[in-house]
Amino acid sequence: MAKRQSARTRGEVATPAKMSRALAPTLQNLAIDTYLSPDGTPEIYIDGVASVVVLNGVAKFRCFSVGANPNDQSAATVVLRLAMALPALASVHELMGRLINDLKISGVPPSASGN
Repeated sequence: MAKRQSARTRGEVATPAKMSRALAPTLQNLAIDTYLSPDGTPEIYIDGVASVVVLNGVAKFRCFSVGANPNDQSAATVVLRLAMALPALASVHELMGRLINDLKISGVPPSASGN
């Protein structure tokens, strides 16, 4: 029986659309809030960041959601691991700073709950 080759070993380019289609069944079976946009990009809700580690120029975030564990609704469960290069981290930092400033100007404090 021939060994099945992955797209990577066949030399194919993994486009975001291909990756989203491959992830969609997995994401839909998770007990976390997910949304697949029309282009197939997953959106995962998080309640916060449990930890951040920087290693070899890459920042890795462990993001959690409270109540994502079907056995214990009060438990915080890691639902997303996000990794980005440090230049991307700096860009996100700048963007978040502008967003927080805009929220303050519009009268919505960033710490406001959704309740």
